Amino acid sequence: MGKRGYAKLLVHRLMKNGILFHISKGIYTLHNDPLIFGTHITYPSYFSLWTALRYYDITTQLPNEIYVMSPRSKKDLVFVGERIDFLKTKLMWGYHKENYMNFEIFMADKEKLVIDALYFKAVPFYEVTAAIKVCNKKRLADYCIKANKRSIIKRVGYVLERIGCPSSALLDHARDRNIIPLNPLLPKRGRIDRNWCVYINEAIE
Repeated sequence: MGKRGYAKLLVHRLMKNGILFHISKGIYTLHNDPLIFGTHITYPSYFSLWTALRYYDITTQLPNEIYVMSPRSKKDLVFVGERIDFLKTKLMWGYHKENYMNFEIFMADKEKLVIDALYFKAVPFYEVTAAIKVCNKKRLADYCIKANKRSIIKRVGYVLERIGCPSSALLDHARDRNIIPLNPLLPKRGRIDRNWCVYINEAIE
């Protein structure tokens, strides 16, 4: 048996014994926790959305998917029954290294998690509000302005004001004639807040 054949046999035996796990074509790991290797499948990349919400204990939900942000398109994977979703984004900033199980991983800052969640409309608004409450408010405002998306500025600005942390910097960037729903996943209805130009279609508690 040649070296190639022996390597295939060895891989097969290790997988059969639960020692080695298949990630994708030609890529294997000794670890069955996708948080360990998820941001090392493609570079650069970082965890965000539900994965970051759970990592920071902001949510009590137990999402079935792992969310990885990357500047390039990549096919989603299924690893040991768990889906790894790769989302393409131009906003490749606002993340940092974390030590997880003695491995280096890349995780969104709490403030960038908020930006990503509103940008992709991938998380319920009440979860976004919960994340805003534990953010560094100055950094969050700076991130909103850096993202340069007025709908995000309006939604974050309104929530910050409601929780007693108004931002004049965001208000300066928010005013226009376009009135948007506070919760982007719900219809345009409810009272209009003229300062932030949003329909109050969800209560902030």
